[in-house]
Amino acid sequence: MIQGAIFDLDGTLLDSMWIWDTIGQRYLESQGIQPPQDLTQRVRSMTLSQCAQYFHDQLGVSASPEDIALKVNQMVEEEYRYKLLLKPHAKEFLEKLKGQGVHMCVCTASDRPLVEAALERLGVLQLFDFVITCTEEGLGKDTPHLFERALLRLGTPKESTVIFEDALHAVESGVQGGFRVVVIADPSASGQEEALRALGEQYWRDYQEYQEGSL
Repeated sequence: MIQGAIFDLDGTLLDSMWIWDTIGQRYLESQGIQPPQDLTQRVRSMTLSQCAQYFHDQLGVSASPEDIALKVNQMVEEEYRYKLLLKPHAKEFLEKLKGQGVHMCVCTASDRPLVEAALERLGVLQLFDFVITCTEEGLGKDTPHLFERALLRLGTPKESTVIFEDALHAVESGVQGGFRVVVIADPSASGQEEALRALGEQYWRDYQEYQEGSL
């Protein structure tokens, strides 16, 4: 029986990965820099801070990493505050878990103001015990450590706590850490479906695939 749930945000709860898959290219072009063709693949597993450092150190952006991260956040802020939507049936699923007494948190690489603005506007922020971010913890999802911190704060047994994720590197980290992982399909993971299905305890095309007692 599930007692705890750790939710990724972008691509898992929010239909927002398309923003992050293009924002690096848009930012670099605004600085007069031609992005590498494989930019999306290079930065997909990076936190925003790591990405900003990479732009500064490797791609020749003259602004400081702090200013780069600030500008990128400004570029996406309007989408989070006013436009982005939850993935289909996510709200109903969250409400169902909350009604069952499941403790839930959001564990994300996005910065807290964007996360809380979007979730409050969409009427689900109050369903979560807390939000934990890569930036504030100084950790990415390339290791299980961020998930371990989330679990510690939730206070639920690992064997009864499920991570919900869409990104391959984060799913790999969760499994490496001994977590149960449910994969939520997202277009940004095109071409990785086979690997994700093999790793995850379950693979859902959307939240309607949840069946009572399956977790």
